[in-house]
Amino acid sequence: MTDAVTPPSARACACRLTPAGEGGISLILLAGSSASAILDRLFHSPRGRRPSRLPAGGLLYGRLRRNGVELDEVIVECAAPEGRFIINCHGGPLAVGRVIEALAAEGASEVPWPELAAQDGTLDAVQREAAARLPGAPTLRGAQMLLTQYRGALSEALRRTADALAAGDLSQAHALLRALSGSAPWGRGLVEPLTLVVAGRPNAGKSTLVNALLRFERMIIHHEPGTTRDAVEELLAVDGVPFRLTDTAGIRETAHDVEREGVALSIEALRHADLALLLFDVSMPLGPDDLKLIAARPGRCIPVLSKCDLPAAHSSEEIVVRLGVEPVRISAVTGAGLAALEARILAETCPNPPAPEAPVVFTKRQQECLGRARAALDAGHADVAVQAIGECLGCGAAQGDAARAVAYGPAPG
Repeated sequence: MTDAVTPPSARACACRLTPAGEGGISLILLAGSSASAILDRLFHSPRGRRPSRLPAGGLLYGRLRRNGVELDEVIVECAAPEGRFIINCHGGPLAVGRVIEALAAEGASEVPWPELAAQDGTLDAVQREAAARLPGAPTLRGAQMLLTQYRGALSEALRRTADALAAGDLSQAHALLRALSGSAPWGRGLVEPLTLVVAGRPNAGKSTLVNALLRFERMIIHHEPGTTRDAVEELLAVDGVPFRLTDTAGIRETAHDVEREGVALSIEALRHADLALLLFDVSMPLGPDDLKLIAARPGRCIPVLSKCDLPAAHSSEEIVVRLGVEPVRISAVTGAGLAALEARILAETCPNPPAPEAPVVFTKRQQECLGRARAALDAGHADVAVQAIGECLGCGAAQGDAARAVAYGPAPG
Protein backbone atom coordinates (compact mmCIF):
# COMPACT_ATOMS: atom_id res chain seq x y z
CA MET A 1 0.00 0.00 0.00
CA THR A 2 1.32 3.44 -0.91
CA ASP A 3 1.62 5.92 1.94
CA ALA A 4 1.97 9.61 1.27
CA VAL A 5 5.30 11.13 2.27
CA THR A 6 5.51 14.57 3.81
CA PRO A 7 7.75 16.97 1.85
CA PRO A 8 11.27 17.07 3.39
CA SER A 9 11.01 20.84 3.79
CA ALA A 10 8.26 20.42 6.37
CA ARG A 11 9.65 19.31 9.74
CA ALA A 12 6.06 18.84 10.93
CA CYS A 13 2.66 19.90 9.64
CA ALA A 14 -0.68 19.69 11.43
CA CYS A 15 -4.09 19.92 9.82
CA ARG A 16 -7.67 18.99 10.64
CA LEU A 17 -9.11 16.22 8.45
CA THR A 18 -12.74 16.28 9.56
CA PRO A 19 -15.09 19.18 8.73
CA ALA A 20 -15.12 22.24 10.97
CA GLY A 21 -17.98 22.55 13.45
CA GLU A 22 -19.45 20.52 16.27
CA GLY A 23 -19.03 16.76 16.23
CA GLY A 24 -18.37 13.77 18.45
CA ILE A 25 -14.85 13.10 17.16
CA SER A 26 -12.31 15.06 15.13
CA LEU A 27 -9.29 13.77 13.23
CA ILE A 28 -6.01 15.72 13.10
CA LEU A 29 -3.09 14.74 10.88
CA LEU A 30 0.43 15.37 12.18
CA ALA A 31 3.11 14.62 9.60
CA GLY A 32 6.79 15.31 9.13
CA SER A 33 10.27 14.36 10.30
CA SER A 34 9.70 15.78 13.81
CA ALA A 35 6.10 14.52 14.21
CA SER A 36 7.00 11.55 16.41
CA ALA A 37 9.21 13.68 18.68
CA ILE A 38 6.42 16.24 19.11
CA LEU A 39 3.91 13.55 20.03
CA ASP A 40 6.35 11.88 22.42
CA ARG A 41 6.56 15.17 24.35
CA LEU A 42 2.78 15.74 24.47
CA PHE A 43 1.33 12.23 24.67
CA HIS A 44 0.99 10.38 27.97
CA SER A 45 -0.02 6.70 27.94
CA PRO A 46 -1.26 4.87 31.06
CA ARG A 47 1.39 2.22 30.29
CA GLY A 48 4.14 4.66 29.38
CA ARG A 49 4.17 3.73 25.67
CA ARG A 50 5.46 6.28 23.15
CA PRO A 51 4.02 7.13 19.69
CA SER A 52 7.50 7.00 18.15
CA ARG A 53 7.59 3.23 18.85
CA LEU A 54 4.30 2.51 17.07
CA PRO A 55 4.33 0.34 13.93
CA ALA A 56 2.27 1.39 10.93
CA GLY A 57 -1.40 0.91 11.78
CA GLY A 58 -0.68 0.80 15.53
CA LEU A 59 -2.97 2.58 18.01
CA LEU A 60 -2.35 4.15 21.41
CA TYR A 61 -4.88 5.44 23.91
CA GLY A 62 -3.88 8.24 26.27
CA ARG A 63 -3.97 11.97 26.96
CA LEU A 64 -2.27 15.01 25.52
CA ARG A 65 -0.68 17.32 28.10
CA ARG A 66 1.52 20.42 27.82
CA ASN A 67 3.14 22.32 30.69
CA GLY A 68 1.14 20.23 33.14
CA VAL A 69 -2.20 21.16 31.53
CA GLU A 70 -4.35 18.34 30.16
CA LEU A 71 -5.53 19.12 26.63
CA ASP A 72 -7.69 16.15 25.63
CA GLU A 73 -8.25 12.40 25.79
CA VAL A 74 -7.09 10.96 22.45
CA ILE A 75 -6.31 7.90 20.36
CA VAL A 76 -3.12 8.20 18.30
CA GLU A 77 -2.69 6.11 15.15
CA CYS A 78 0.59 5.67 13.27
CA ALA A 79 -0.39 6.04 9.61
CA ALA A 80 3.20 5.58 8.38
CA PRO A 81 6.41 4.89 10.30
CA GLU A 82 8.19 7.71 8.43
CA GLY A 83 6.33 10.23 10.59
CA ARG A 84 2.62 10.40 9.87
CA PHE A 85 0.13 10.23 12.74
CA ILE A 86 -3.63 10.67 13.01
CA ILE A 87 -4.92 12.03 16.31
CA ASN A 88 -8.51 11.13 17.21
CA CYS A 89 -9.66 13.81 19.67
CA HIS A 90 -13.01 15.15 20.83
CA GLY A 91 -15.04 17.09 18.29
CA GLY A 92 -15.88 20.77 18.33
CA PRO A 93 -13.72 23.84 17.69
CA LEU A 94 -12.54 24.24 21.29
CA ALA A 95 -10.98 20.77 21.66
CA VAL A 96 -9.47 20.80 18.18
CA GLY A 97 -8.10 24.32 18.59
CA ARG A 98 -6.49 23.38 21.91
CA VAL A 99 -4.72 20.36 20.36
CA ILE A 100 -3.53 22.21 17.25
CA GLU A 101 -2.25 25.13 19.35
CA ALA A 102 -0.18 22.69 21.44
CA LEU A 103 1.21 21.02 18.31
CA ALA A 104 2.13 24.44 16.91
CA ALA A 105 3.79 25.45 20.20
CA GLU A 106 5.97 22.34 19.90
CA GLY A 107 7.10 23.27 16.40
CA ALA A 108 4.43 22.04 13.97
CA SER A 109 3.09 24.36 11.27
CA GLU A 110 -0.67 24.43 10.82
CA VAL A 111 -1.37 23.81 7.13
CA PRO A 112 -4.76 23.60 5.37
CA TRP A 113 -5.48 20.06 4.25
CA PRO A 114 -5.77 20.79 0.49
CA GLU A 115 -2.38 22.53 0.57
CA LEU A 116 -0.69 19.61 2.36
CA ALA A 117 -2.25 17.06 0.01
CA ALA A 118 -1.27 19.13 -3.06
CA GLN A 119 2.39 19.12 -1.97
CA ASP A 120 2.44 15.34 -1.94
CA GLY A 121 3.64 14.05 -5.31
CA THR A 122 3.34 10.37 -4.37
CA LEU A 123 -0.48 10.25 -4.44
CA ASP A 124 -2.32 8.57 -7.32
CA ALA A 125 -5.60 9.87 -8.76
CA VAL A 126 -7.75 7.86 -6.34
CA GLN A 127 -5.84 9.13 -3.30
CA ARG A 128 -6.04 12.72 -4.58
CA GLU A 129 -9.82 12.37 -4.94
CA ALA A 130 -10.04 11.12 -1.36
CA ALA A 131 -7.86 13.99 -0.15
CA ALA A 132 -9.98 16.57 -1.97
CA ARG A 133 -13.25 15.27 -0.51
CA LEU A 134 -12.08 14.61 3.03
CA PRO A 135 -12.59 18.15 4.48
CA GLY A 136 -16.17 18.24 3.19
CA ALA A 137 -17.23 14.79 4.36
CA PRO A 138 -20.82 15.13 5.68
CA THR A 139 -20.31 12.64 8.53
CA LEU A 140 -17.48 11.12 10.55
CA ARG A 141 -18.19 7.72 8.99
CA GLY A 142 -17.70 9.25 5.56
CA ALA A 143 -14.47 10.94 6.70
CA GLN A 144 -13.14 7.63 8.02
CA MET A 145 -13.96 5.89 4.73
CA LEU A 146 -12.18 8.63 2.74
CA LEU A 147 -9.20 8.50 5.06
CA THR A 148 -8.92 4.75 4.43
CA GLN A 149 -8.92 5.34 0.66
CA TYR A 150 -6.44 8.20 1.04
CA ARG A 151 -4.12 5.76 2.79
CA GLY A 152 -4.35 3.55 -0.30
CA ALA A 153 -6.94 0.82 0.32
CA LEU A 154 -8.71 1.23 -3.04
CA SER A 155 -5.44 1.90 -4.90
CA GLU A 156 -3.93 -1.30 -3.54
CA ALA A 157 -7.02 -3.31 -4.52
CA LEU A 158 -6.82 -1.92 -8.07
CA ARG A 159 -3.16 -2.90 -8.29
CA ARG A 160 -3.99 -6.40 -7.04
CA THR A 161 -6.55 -6.63 -9.85
CA ALA A 162 -3.91 -5.58 -12.38
CA ASP A 163 -1.56 -8.21 -10.93
CA ALA A 164 -4.26 -10.87 -11.40
CA LEU A 165 -4.74 -9.82 -15.02
CA ALA A 166 -1.00 -9.83 -15.65
CA ALA A 167 -0.80 -13.35 -14.22
CA GLY A 168 -3.73 -14.52 -16.35
CA ASP A 169 -5.89 -15.19 -13.28
CA LEU A 170 -9.11 -13.91 -14.82
CA SER A 171 -11.41 -15.46 -12.21
CA GLN A 172 -9.69 -13.53 -9.42
CA ALA A 173 -9.77 -10.33 -11.49
CA HIS A 174 -13.51 -10.83 -12.09
CA ALA A 175 -14.11 -11.33 -8.35
CA LEU A 176 -12.08 -8.25 -7.38
CA LEU A 177 -13.80 -6.02 -9.93
CA ARG A 178 -17.24 -7.31 -8.91
CA ALA A 179 -16.53 -6.61 -5.22
CA LEU A 180 -15.17 -3.12 -5.91
CA SER A 181 -18.11 -2.22 -8.16
CA GLY A 182 -20.50 -3.46 -5.48
CA SER A 183 -19.00 -1.01 -2.97
CA ALA A 184 -19.89 2.03 -5.08
CA PRO A 185 -23.43 2.67 -3.74
CA TRP A 186 -22.04 2.66 -0.20
CA GLY A 187 -18.99 4.81 -0.95
CA ARG A 188 -20.80 7.37 -3.09
CA GLY A 189 -23.64 7.50 -0.57
CA LEU A 190 -21.18 8.51 2.17
CA VAL A 191 -19.73 11.31 0.03
CA GLU A 192 -22.79 12.47 -1.95
CA PRO A 193 -25.85 12.31 0.34
CA LEU A 194 -28.90 10.71 -1.25
CA THR A 195 -32.20 12.56 -1.30
CA LEU A 196 -34.78 11.22 1.17
CA VAL A 197 -38.22 12.77 0.64
CA VAL A 198 -41.06 12.57 3.18
CA ALA A 199 -44.48 12.88 1.52
CA GLY A 200 -48.09 12.37 2.48
CA ARG A 201 -51.45 14.08 2.65
CA PRO A 202 -51.83 17.10 4.96
CA ASN A 203 -51.58 16.35 8.68
CA ALA A 204 -50.32 12.81 8.10
CA GLY A 205 -47.45 13.48 10.52
CA LYS A 206 -44.67 14.33 8.06
CA SER A 207 -43.10 17.18 10.03
CA THR A 208 -43.41 15.22 13.29
CA LEU A 209 -41.56 12.32 11.66
CA VAL A 210 -38.85 14.63 10.27
CA ASN A 211 -38.31 16.15 13.73
CA ALA A 212 -38.13 12.67 15.26
CA LEU A 213 -35.53 11.52 12.73
CA LEU A 214 -33.48 14.69 13.20
CA ARG A 215 -33.76 14.43 17.01
CA PHE A 216 -34.74 18.11 17.25
CA GLU A 217 -37.67 20.33 16.22
CA ARG A 218 -36.65 21.70 12.84
CA MET A 219 -40.16 21.68 11.33
CA ILE A 220 -43.18 23.64 12.53
CA ILE A 221 -45.92 21.29 13.74
CA HIS A 222 -49.58 22.30 13.87
CA HIS A 223 -52.86 20.41 13.99
CA GLU A 224 -54.16 22.57 11.08
CA PRO A 225 -53.55 20.81 7.73
CA GLY A 226 -51.35 22.64 5.22
CA THR A 227 -48.86 24.17 7.69
CA THR A 228 -45.92 23.15 5.46
CA ARG A 229 -46.29 25.02 2.16
CA ASP A 230 -42.84 24.39 0.64
CA ALA A 231 -40.16 21.68 0.57
CA VAL A 232 -37.79 22.13 3.51
CA GLU A 233 -34.40 20.35 3.44
CA GLU A 234 -32.09 19.24 6.27
CA LEU A 235 -29.03 16.99 6.50
CA LEU A 236 -29.82 13.72 8.31
CA ALA A 237 -27.34 11.04 9.41
CA VAL A 238 -28.58 7.47 9.90
CA ASP A 239 -25.85 5.36 11.51
CA GLY A 240 -23.27 7.72 10.01
CA VAL A 241 -24.78 7.63 6.50
CA PRO A 242 -25.83 11.12 5.32
CA PHE A 243 -29.12 11.94 3.61
CA ARG A 244 -30.69 15.16 2.37
CA LEU A 245 -34.03 14.89 4.16
CA THR A 246 -36.85 16.85 2.55
CA ASP A 247 -40.20 17.56 4.20
CA THR A 248 -42.84 18.40 1.58
CA ALA A 249 -46.19 20.13 1.50
CA GLY A 250 -49.22 17.87 1.99
CA ILE A 251 -50.42 16.28 -1.26
CA ARG A 252 -54.12 16.94 -1.81
CA GLU A 253 -56.60 18.58 -4.15
CA THR A 254 -56.93 22.28 -3.28
CA ALA A 255 -58.29 25.49 -4.78
CA HIS A 256 -55.72 27.65 -2.93
CA ASP A 257 -53.10 28.93 -5.43
CA VAL A 258 -50.19 28.96 -2.96
CA GLU A 259 -51.01 25.51 -1.60
CA ARG A 260 -51.50 24.15 -5.13
CA GLU A 261 -47.99 25.34 -5.96
CA GLY A 262 -46.69 23.58 -2.84
CA VAL A 263 -48.38 20.32 -3.90
CA ALA A 264 -46.79 20.61 -7.36
CA LEU A 265 -43.37 21.07 -5.72
CA SER A 266 -44.00 18.01 -3.54
CA ILE A 267 -44.78 15.82 -6.55
CA GLU A 268 -41.68 17.16 -8.33
CA ALA A 269 -39.56 16.35 -5.27
CA LEU A 270 -40.94 12.80 -5.30
CA ARG A 271 -39.93 12.36 -8.95
CA HIS A 272 -36.31 13.22 -8.14
CA ALA A 273 -36.08 11.38 -4.82
CA ASP A 274 -33.52 8.64 -4.36
CA LEU A 275 -35.88 7.20 -1.75
CA ALA A 276 -39.31 8.37 -0.57
CA LEU A 277 -41.10 7.80 2.72
CA LEU A 278 -44.81 7.73 1.87
CA LEU A 279 -46.83 8.49 5.01
CA PHE A 280 -50.32 7.14 5.58
CA ASP A 281 -52.20 8.18 8.73
CA VAL A 282 -53.38 4.87 10.19
CA SER A 283 -55.95 6.67 12.34
CA MET A 284 -57.82 7.90 9.23
CA PRO A 285 -59.43 5.86 6.44
CA LEU A 286 -57.58 5.86 3.11
CA GLY A 287 -58.96 8.64 0.93
CA PRO A 288 -58.47 10.31 -2.48
CA ASP A 289 -55.39 12.22 -1.27
CA ASP A 290 -53.72 8.94 -0.26
CA LEU A 291 -54.47 7.51 -3.70
CA LYS A 292 -52.97 10.63 -5.28
CA LEU A 293 -49.82 10.02 -3.23
CA ILE A 294 -49.68 6.38 -4.37
CA ALA A 295 -50.03 7.50 -8.00
CA ALA A 296 -47.10 9.92 -7.57
CA ARG A 297 -44.76 7.30 -6.03
CA PRO A 298 -41.14 7.23 -7.28
CA GLY A 299 -39.16 4.11 -8.15
CA ARG A 300 -37.95 3.44 -4.61
CA CYS A 301 -40.23 4.05 -1.64
CA ILE A 302 -41.02 2.88 1.86
CA PRO A 303 -44.67 3.12 2.88
CA VAL A 304 -44.97 4.30 6.48
CA LEU A 305 -48.07 3.88 8.62
CA SER A 306 -47.92 6.83 11.00
CA LYS A 307 -49.72 7.57 14.29
CA CYS A 308 -49.76 3.89 15.30
CA ASP A 309 -50.28 4.98 18.91
CA LEU A 310 -53.89 5.82 17.90
CA PRO A 311 -56.74 3.40 17.08
CA ALA A 312 -56.40 2.10 13.51
CA ALA A 313 -59.01 3.10 10.91
CA HIS A 314 -57.55 0.88 8.17
CA SER A 315 -55.17 -2.05 7.82
CA SER A 316 -51.99 -2.29 5.78
CA GLU A 317 -53.35 -4.80 3.23
CA GLU A 318 -54.54 -2.17 0.73
CA ILE A 319 -51.18 -0.38 0.92
CA VAL A 320 -49.37 -3.65 0.20
CA VAL A 321 -51.71 -4.45 -2.70
CA ARG A 322 -51.33 -1.02 -4.32
CA LEU A 323 -47.58 -0.51 -3.74
CA GLY A 324 -46.31 -4.07 -3.54
CA VAL A 325 -44.17 -3.08 -0.55
CA GLU A 326 -44.61 -3.97 3.12
CA PRO A 327 -45.06 -0.80 5.24
CA VAL A 328 -43.28 0.17 8.43
CA ARG A 329 -45.53 1.03 11.40
CA ILE A 330 -44.37 3.97 13.52
CA SER A 331 -45.41 6.51 16.09
CA ALA A 332 -43.21 9.59 15.80
CA VAL A 333 -44.68 10.84 19.09
CA THR A 334 -43.70 7.79 21.17
CA GLY A 335 -40.70 6.75 19.04
CA ALA A 336 -42.13 3.29 18.33
CA GLY A 337 -40.90 1.87 15.02
CA LEU A 338 -38.30 4.60 14.34
CA ALA A 339 -35.35 2.21 14.70
CA ALA A 340 -37.02 -0.22 12.29
CA LEU A 341 -37.62 2.62 9.83
CA GLU A 342 -33.97 3.73 9.97
CA ALA A 343 -32.83 0.14 9.41
CA ARG A 344 -35.15 -0.08 6.39
CA ILE A 345 -33.77 3.19 4.98
CA LEU A 346 -30.23 1.82 5.16
CA ALA A 347 -31.26 -1.53 3.70
CA GLU A 348 -32.85 0.22 0.70
CA THR A 349 -30.01 2.65 0.00
CA CYS A 350 -26.73 1.22 1.37
CA PRO A 351 -27.05 -2.55 1.81
CA ASN A 352 -24.12 -4.74 2.81
CA PRO A 353 -21.70 -2.08 4.09
CA PRO A 354 -18.05 -3.12 3.69
CA ALA A 355 -15.65 -3.48 6.61
CA PRO A 356 -14.21 -0.19 7.97
CA GLU A 357 -10.77 -0.68 6.35
CA ALA A 358 -12.05 -2.14 3.07
CA PRO A 359 -11.40 -0.63 -0.38
CA VAL A 360 -14.42 1.41 -1.45
CA VAL A 361 -15.32 3.13 -4.73
CA PHE A 362 -16.55 6.64 -3.88
CA THR A 363 -16.75 8.72 -7.11
CA LYS A 364 -18.67 8.48 -10.38
CA ARG A 365 -15.36 8.58 -12.29
CA GLN A 366 -14.03 5.53 -10.44
CA GLN A 367 -17.31 3.70 -10.93
CA GLU A 368 -17.26 4.36 -14.68
CA CYS A 369 -13.62 3.21 -14.99
CA LEU A 370 -14.45 -0.05 -13.24
CA GLY A 371 -17.53 -0.46 -15.40
CA ARG A 372 -15.35 -0.24 -18.51
CA ALA A 373 -12.86 -2.69 -16.99
CA ARG A 374 -15.60 -5.24 -16.25
CA ALA A 375 -17.14 -4.85 -19.73
CA ALA A 376 -13.72 -5.34 -21.36
CA LEU A 377 -12.98 -8.40 -19.25
CA ASP A 378 -16.39 -9.90 -20.06
CA ALA A 379 -15.58 -9.39 -23.76
CA GLY A 380 -12.22 -11.14 -23.35
CA HIS A 381 -10.05 -8.01 -23.66
CA ALA A 382 -7.86 -8.16 -20.54
CA ASP A 383 -5.48 -5.52 -21.92
CA VAL A 384 -8.33 -3.02 -22.27
CA ALA A 385 -9.45 -3.84 -18.72
CA VAL A 386 -5.94 -3.03 -17.50
CA GLN A 387 -6.04 0.30 -19.34
CA ALA A 388 -9.30 1.19 -17.57
CA ILE A 389 -7.70 0.35 -14.20
CA GLY A 390 -4.73 2.52 -15.15
CA GLU A 391 -7.10 5.40 -15.96
CA CYS A 392 -8.73 4.97 -12.57
CA LEU A 393 -5.34 5.28 -10.87
CA GLY A 394 -4.30 8.11 -13.18
CA CYS A 395 -1.42 6.06 -14.65
CA GLY A 396 -2.41 6.30 -18.31
CA ALA A 397 -1.08 2.78 -18.85
CA ALA A 398 -0.57 1.63 -22.44
CA GLN A 399 -1.11 -1.82 -23.88
CA GLY A 400 1.59 -4.51 -23.67
CA ASP A 401 3.35 -3.67 -20.41
CA ALA A 402 0.16 -2.09 -19.02
CA ALA A 403 -0.35 -4.47 -16.13
CA ARG A 404 3.21 -4.08 -14.94
CA ALA A 405 2.98 -0.27 -15.21
CA VAL A 406 -0.25 -0.17 -13.21
CA ALA A 407 0.87 -2.62 -10.56
CA TYR A 408 4.42 -1.43 -10.02
CA GLY A 409 4.79 1.97 -11.70
CA PRO A 410 6.85 2.82 -14.79
CA ALA A 411 10.04 0.88 -15.33
CA PRO A 412 13.25 2.69 -14.21
CA GLY A 413 14.94 4.88 -16.81
